[in-house]
Amino acid sequence: MKNISIHIRTLLYWSVLLTITVSLNACKDEELGAPVVKQVRMLNPATKDSTFTQTYPGTLIAIQGENLANAKNIYFNDYNASFNPVYNTNQTIIITIPAEAPTEATESSVSNTLRIVTTHGETTFSFTLLPPKPVISGIYNENGLPGSKMTIAGANFYLVEKITFPGNVEITEFTVSEDAESIEVTIPASLATSGSVKVTTKYGDVESSAPINYYTGSGVLCNFDDINTLIWGCATSNDETKFPGGHGNYALMEFAGIGAGDGGWWNTNRSINTGSTQWVSAENMNDGIASYSLKFEIYIKEEWKVGSILIAKDGNWNNYMARYAPWSGGDNSSSSTAYTTTTGWHTVTIPLTDFKKTKNGSYDDSGSAPTSLTQVLGESGAGGINFYFVNDGSEAVKTFSAAVDNIRVVKNIQ
Repeated sequence: MKNISIHIRTLLYWSVLLTITVSLNACKDEELGAPVVKQVRMLNPATKDSTFTQTYPGTLIAIQGENLANAKNIYFNDYNASFNPVYNTNQTIIITIPAEAPTEATESSVSNTLRIVTTHGETTFSFTLLPPKPVISGIYNENGLPGSKMTIAGANFYLVEKITFPGNVEITEFTVSEDAESIEVTIPASLATSGSVKVTTKYGDVESSAPINYYTGSGVLCNFDDINTLIWGCATSNDETKFPGGHGNYALMEFAGIGAGDGGWWNTNRSINTGSTQWVSAENMNDGIASYSLKFEIYIKEEWKVGSILIAKDGNWNNYMARYAPWSGGDNSSSSTAYTTTTGWHTVTIPLTDFKKTKNGSYDDSGSAPTSLTQVLGESGAGGINFYFVNDGSEAVKTFSAAVDNIRVVKNIQ
């Protein structure tokens, strides 16, 4: 009986406490007026005192005002955001704007409002969510002829207004992919200089990190016309009917019947070997290696699904080498898928940090990456460049037909 009595008293205690708590909360809600938002600010210590009325999804913010306690729902452009009530006081709500919240880019009729619903009322505040900033990850056909197509790859190409080419040439006719990850544009006839390409959207812009229309000048190792022409290896050609859309001469890598495991790169048309030239100027040899990339244009006619092009400096198989095999998953291609560029010339970008330390005189994909320019280029930063086609696969290469042009080392535009 005693235990039952204690249990009943305990239940009565909690019932009374709950009734009192509800009553107090009700009183508090009655005492509170309608919520009011006075400002929104960043939590970043460097900018915490600044107020603003627009930012990007995914941003951590503080909403400040009056009567903000007991929030039930918080909406950004009518998107219900989750929040931790621990960070909800009468004057402040700390919340991360959901990354999924709609913006004008994904939903043209967004309300551009922040709405807070509490137990004692609701309020709205004018607040714009910006589409994410555009990003350029690469440009294909960087050295395309005027009138040919160029593809700008990246992300967040929403509400694009114009493309600006070097020389301040503005283009307003282009095609943006449905996923906003690429733009196809025609290279203008008036393009007369090299430099970056800029994509301007309604809410921001971005410039390419490497120059386009760059096939003469510092860092160009060989253009097969008038800069460090080919010494030996494959043939050259300027036949426009065979590989149209190029700049003059190109190296012609064409061969057939290369058996599995055949590393005889010195055989007909399987290599490019140039004389010595300056890769990086002597005064820049102390720059960070991550700022530099090897680039070239390639046009691949036959489907490529086995074999690799190994790239070396001065024919040195005991230093650092790079491997180009787009069919194996690199260069934005699907893994182990036959690869071609039959739509035209394609720009290849290989960061110098992607070169690997060789092992026992052979390319080693697990080799260490260089940490300085001198490790790859030596103290002078000069030397020849070599492209070697080797069949490192388990099946034969039936045919290979490709053209290579404008081999260069480029420093990212700051």
